[in-house]
Amino acid sequence: EAGTKVTITDKDGNIIGEGTVGPGGKFEVTLDPALTNGEEITVGLEDAAGNKSPEVAVTAPDTTAPDEPTDVAISDDGMTVTGEGEAGTKVTITDKDGNTVGTGTVDADGKFEVTLDPALTDGEEITVGLEDAAGNKSPEVAVTAPDTTAPDAPTEVVIGNGDDYITANEIVDGKVEVSIGLPANAKAGDSVIVNGEATELTTADIDLCQITVKVEAPAEGATLTVEAIVKDAAGNTSGSTTAEATVDTTAP
Repeated sequence: EAGTKVTITDKDGNIIGEGTVGPGGKFEVTLDPALTNGEEITVGLEDAAGNKSPEVAVTAPDTTAPDEPTDVAISDDGMTVTGEGEAGTKVTITDKDGNTVGTGTVDADGKFEVTLDPALTDGEEITVGLEDAAGNKSPEVAVTAPDTTAPDAPTEVVIGNGDDYITANEIVDGKVEVSIGLPANAKAGDSVIVNGEATELTTADIDLCQITVKVEAPAEGATLTVEAIVKDAAGNTSGSTTAEATVDTTAP
């Protein structure tokens, strides 16, 4: 009704806007503060005599993205992700390739627990994001999974030329060369431990798929046993691969 006073209140009854209906029966009222998060408001009219119209409820648009999730953690077994965020929002977890590996919903208390499929146990990085019912997305949070996966064992251990004997020309300064074949899942920064001595792997080693180390040769006629394992940066150790060779430096 033209000339009536317009009063707009929030859900708590606070007045957040006032105005007057124009001669053409229309009104435009500025809200203070602006509402952009799906808030519900009520709009009522009052004429000069103090008569009030029934109020009308209106829902504000939701263009406000949720805050990023907090306290995000992956369980030690790599099966679940927990955290906190805006209640009711959808939780989406993706791997480094953008594949979804888990979804869930933040509960009424602002907490979530999402099961991962597959479980992540090899130090993988994932991202966790929230999305509200209006489609607004939070900033994503990156989290690294625990690394509880051991490397595979070395593919081979070759002492000297690999013929099971260590001859005089294979011993230099009392040591013999030993080649260790690296498994496909070895990474730069892992270590190869040969008879207790550790050597850190480089990118060049990974490209070659092997490393060569020098091991103390035993006395004439004795048998050298070489045991090699791979240990990753998280401390996970592979099974062992062994080889033996006997020192024979005496010509017939």
